Amino acid sequence: MSAIATSQHAMAGAAEQSKVAGPERGVEALNIANLHAWYGESHVLHGVDLVVRPGETVCLLGRNGAGRTTTLRAIMGLTSARSGSIRVFGQEVIGLPRHRVASLGVGYCPEERGIFASLSTRENLLLPPELPTGFSGVAIEEIYALFPNLKERENSPGSRLSGGEQQMLAVARILRTGARLLLLDEISEGLAPVIVQALGRAIEELKAKGFSILLVEQNFRFSANLADRFYVMEGGRIVLEIARADLDGHRAELRGLLGI
Repeated sequence: MSAIATSQHAMAGAAEQSKVAGPERGVEALNIANLHAWYGESHVLHGVDLVVRPGETVCLLGRNGAGRTTTLRAIMGLTSARSGSIRVFGQEVIGLPRHRVASLGVGYCPEERGIFASLSTRENLLLPPELPTGFSGVAIEEIYALFPNLKERENSPGSRLSGGEQQMLAVARILRTGARLLLLDEISEGLAPVIVQALGRAIEELKAKGFSILLVEQNFRFSANLADRFYVMEGGRIVLEIARADLDGHRAELRGLLGI
């Protein structure tokens, strides 16, 4: 049996396991309280509090080194140590093994993308199995409707994709797992405006479908019309929380914190 056929067989078995009741309605998609995180002896996060409600897009802003990526990594259990509380759809993550976090319905798209160069676009999409999250994974045809570029390049190896197409593939790949809370790290960085716009439209469509999204961004213009709320980090702490409707009243603060 080929590697791809074996992967498809495994996905079919995982899909059967996933036919369970989803998380309780009304429970926050993500609730972080007094989160501290370390890399070795380096204390990076200092009491972070953050909430993402179901169907909400939240943007975590800040300069490089502020702790934004570390916050995402701490959710996934990828820091040396962490304390406090991280609840995903009502379930506590602190203390869980790393491999259990994705099964709670979390999809993490790191800045590195991690596309398999020797596999085609379609093979990259088929590789992750559907997990027993309580949600159904997004079908391939729905993904192609969301990212038409990937349909056009479905037989192209990952090494032949542009940077923007690789970023689309990295986001699309986690949708197949059954994730409903998406952690997206700097997905607009270094991309052409037309690709950034396409990613923005995809995020809006995913939000309309009920996905909850935590977006780490430095591109304020990209996130300003996407996010419902914004948190600003500095020195491993949340220093400001703003609703989108209140952005204009905080322009001076944002300029000081972000240099925008």
